[in-house]
Amino acid sequence: EHFATNVPLIMSRGNHEGGGLYADSYSKVFHTASGDTWHAFRTGGFFFVILDSGDICPDGRDAFPEMFERQREWLQNILESEESKSADMRIMVVHASTHGQFDGVINERMRKYLGDLLNSADPERRFLLCLAGHEHRCFRYNAGESVNRGCDAVPEDFKVVDGTGWQYTVMLNGGPLGGDHEYTVMEVSGTDGKVQIKMYNIETGKFIDSLEIDKNGNIKEAVSI
Repeated sequence: EHFATNVPLIMSRGNHEGGGLYADSYSKVFHTASGDTWHAFRTGGFFFVILDSGDICPDGRDAFPEMFERQREWLQNILESEESKSADMRIMVVHASTHGQFDGVINERMRKYLGDLLNSADPERRFLLCLAGHEHRCFRYNAGESVNRGCDAVPEDFKVVDGTGWQYTVMLNGGPLGGDHEYTVMEVSGTDGKVQIKMYNIETGKFIDSLEIDKNGNIKEAVSI
């Protein structure tokens, strides 16, 4: 009633929704046809995969191994679908990514269960972009690069798995108590086999960062701050 009257609202579950007092109500509010917290959809030539990265607690304290095994099986099947394989580009949306941010158990679990599927170099299965958050900082690691191109510097004491060896670019939104931009928004638009991502500070309206990726994985830097 408040947020999705005209524009669809697509949710990607984060670690704060993975546990706690109202965690069992999440799927009742943000439900999918399957009842799972992951799903996918096609719009034009773009195939979006919405993943659940779980919580930050270790395996022995939660049910995430079982959840990730089911999510892995689903991802394998969905990537073999004609809807996915015929798309110009595959884009994932996930709260905590496989890499490109402070590295912890939540990222290790993503790599352990889903990393090989997400990092395929096969043109019919390759992801080119990952939109994520979790870190509360504006980081960006282009595919195959070791340099953070986001507008927030990586603190010296951070352990980060960079983009070296990964097929897709990871772009992180900012957040409260994190970097220089506490409230950011990404605008994603695509046409003719290309996708452009623009990031803004929604408090000041300042344009922060942008890039363009084509269906072959070529990256054009529009702005890098």
